[in-house]
Amino acid sequence: MDRFSFLHTGDLWLGQPIRVGGGLPPALAARILEAPRETLKRIAQVAITENVDLVILSGNMIDCSHASPADLDVFWTVCESLAQNEIPVVWMAGEAEEKGPWPAESPLPGSMEVFSGQEIEQRQVSTRKGAVQILACPCPCPWDSTQQAWLPHTPGQLVIGLSRGQSRAELPNVIGVGYWALGGNSRKTEALGQAVIHTAGPPLTRDFSSEVLPTVTVVEWNAQRRFALREVSVGAVRHAILTLLISAETQWPGLSSQLVQEVESRRASSHADWLVSIKLQGPADVLVRWKRERLEEQILQFVQGRYIQEPPYVWPTEVTWDPLDFGPEEWLKENSYRGEFLRQVNTIYEEICTGNLDCEVLNVLAESDEDFDVKNPQFWEEMMRQAAFQGLEVLADLSSSTRRETQA
Repeated sequence: MDRFSFLHTGDLWLGQPIRVGGGLPPALAARILEAPRETLKRIAQVAITENVDLVILSGNMIDCSHASPADLDVFWTVCESLAQNEIPVVWMAGEAEEKGPWPAESPLPGSMEVFSGQEIEQRQVSTRKGAVQILACPCPCPWDSTQQAWLPHTPGQLVIGLSRGQSRAELPNVIGVGYWALGGNSRKTEALGQAVIHTAGPPLTRDFSSEVLPTVTVVEWNAQRRFALREVSVGAVRHAILTLLISAETQWPGLSSQLVQEVESRRASSHADWLVSIKLQGPADVLVRWKRERLEEQILQFVQGRYIQEPPYVWPTEVTWDPLDFGPEEWLKENSYRGEFLRQVNTIYEEICTGNLDCEVLNVLAESDEDFDVKNPQFWEEMMRQAAFQGLEVLADLSSSTRRETQA
């Protein structure tokens, strides 16, 4: 066997919904509901189009205890489609499959090899290019990772390892395994001797917290035991944070043009519906003025009106404000409520950064989140910028209200 290719994916969590706030148009809501199933269909289509010799599912594909009949049906249909195209599937059970195993009354195609992930298993899987060896290891593996282990196999044969581990440190050092297929939400590639260790990452993301692109990995192997990895986008729904830069000279035509460019660049990258969070970034005084002019409403109406006419859709979920400073220097020097407020903000921030502020909230935050670093200046700067921005907005409203009362 001179060449061999396979598709590696996992962590689809079919049946787990994509949660979005209300107000979606019915057509988009229906597409988002269908997105996990559509993504699975796209995975199969990539496997068939790329003419791969094997598909590896590295766990957390479907929790059958929560899956709908439509989820079960599309999973079985996809597996059957791959079997008809002579593409066997190796499926490693993960947390999702443990919660809800595949129902026995709906037998999967005979070309599927299912591994429990609970014990060490070695099997030979037949493909149209010849046999490959599959080694499945539980995590933690009972083999001593500090000692090398020899895996019996035919010289020159491709050996693929499966594990629930998510890093090199959790794997045994097995001579003979060329590729370790891992599960997990963070795509990464490592090396263990001559072996490639790869986590494919999720083919579909469900919120804005993940920076991982929703792709599957197509792996090509040759007789020189070299692997080439390529990512293919398959997610039926994508998430993006669009940052728009605003200055004192910004006008709506230029801002809307900037927004269109950001949206179109995302649409051109994949055939998916996009859920976007729009971040407005600029000096605090400029953002206060734009917010008082209800810019966020104008942006939401603009995007909704332009990109909800036909699929693929783009839907703005929110508009956020990201001030780059506490306020202009001249405001800081004012003999006014605004000036006094900004001076207090700067004083508090300086005391936090120098460690001179004995504030109970620091201890509360530290106790509530073990990953929280109370000495992280970046966090405090961002928090204080947001606090200053909200305070300036309130003061602007009060000033405007006072002027109206005076005129009356």
